Amino acid sequence: MANEAKIIEGNPIEYQFTVADGTAITKGTLMFISGDPRTVKASSGTGQAFAGIITHDKVASDGSTKVSLAQTGVWDITLATGSTCLFGDLMVLAGANLIAKAADYATQAHLYQSGMIVGMALETGSSAETIAVDVGRKG
Repeated sequence: MANEAKIIEGNPIEYQFTVADGTAITKGTLMFISGDPRTVKASSGTGQAFAGIITHDKVASDGSTKVSLAQTGVWDITLATGSTCLFGDLMVLAGANLIAKAADYATQAHLYQSGMIVGMALETGSSAETIAVDVGRKG
């Protein structure tokens, strides 16, 4: 995968989630809640509830079905092509390891209630640029 997030500040709070044993996931992949119980997959589009950022590589078919996801910290994350943001904008998942400003998805009435916010942009960004994001910050 490309555009993995990189921690640049803080000691992230991590939580355990479930993944499929046969799945390979690279450290720094943005993850979304895909099912019950606490099951996650790599981000792949919009409208996905953000779960966190995987903090270690997950090897396919290694017998493990648990991963640790960071839900806090300041991370370098890449904007989706065509997306822009200003300092202070709230960000959501917008593809495989990509984000966009939440305001671009204002028609999704459940945006804030469903846990879709990744965090707050700490700098202004333009299309496909990597920016600092305060992950977990909701405003």
